[in-house]
Amino acid sequence: MSRRPASSRYLGSAVLVFLVASGPPAAADRVELANGQVFEDVVAEEIGHQLRIRLAIGELRIPRSQVVKVTKSETPFQRYEIEKQRLSPYRAGDAAAWLDLARFALDAELVAEGREAALVAARLEPTLPDLAPVLGTLGYVRDPEGGGWIPEADLMARRGLTRYGGRWVPREEVERREHQLALAREQEAAAARERRRELWALDQQRRDRELDLAHREREREREAAPLIQIDNSVLTFIYSFPSPFVIAPVAPGPRPPSTGAERRPSGAPVMDLLERQPGSLIPGELRLGPP
Repeated sequence: MSRRPASSRYLGSAVLVFLVASGPPAAADRVELANGQVFEDVVAEEIGHQLRIRLAIGELRIPRSQVVKVTKSETPFQRYEIEKQRLSPYRAGDAAAWLDLARFALDAELVAEGREAALVAARLEPTLPDLAPVLGTLGYVRDPEGGGWIPEADLMARRGLTRYGGRWVPREEVERREHQLALAREQEAAAARERRRELWALDQQRRDRELDLAHREREREREAAPLIQIDNSVLTFIYSFPSPFVIAPVAPGPRPPSTGAERRPSGAPVMDLLERQPGSLIPGELRLGPP
């Protein structure tokens, strides 16, 4: 039967302290447990009666009684420090050893330590073979005047050059390009402002047209409306009177000549809307006799 990785097996009385993505452990210790499980490439540390094991995904604490053996290993930084102490103090014949130590540190992604060891090698023997590729990756060049190694930026600054767009160019060229970029940005901003003004003007014209159309529509409705308009509340009041009142609204205009045919039965009340009595709530003259 195949065995699962030790880091994913259940550990009896082991205590899971936390489980977070904390990156790979900084050392490569090896821990053997009494049940046969093995943890490799971890960081093991004794804390009281427990052994703390740092994994790439978190941390475990196991009783020390369950641990059979802990094999400690050195981290790249620890190895660098040990070798650095061995090579100190600086000796002229150790330039190659310092260069090897610089390569080791850079391979282990210890950039600061690699730069330190490479500069020691350059100080001990500036013309050491294979020194240029290592220091070149760190941004150093050979000083043509002093013969030592200095940052490339310092040498270029001495020559009046600066880094721009991935190349070393004269400062005047950088200033000219920056000025051109500033002008281009200003022109682009001005064009954007002009576009916004044009859009605003078009929108204003649209709003003016809509208002003009609405005004014309209201004028047409006003012209088509009847000359006499009676409020609904007035009509409600009039129609609240009991029979036999007769409401006969007529359009304003000249009163037609009276003939015998228009006579209504004697005594029938008639509402004439063409005449209005001052102070009356009824819009007309109420006559109780023949016209």
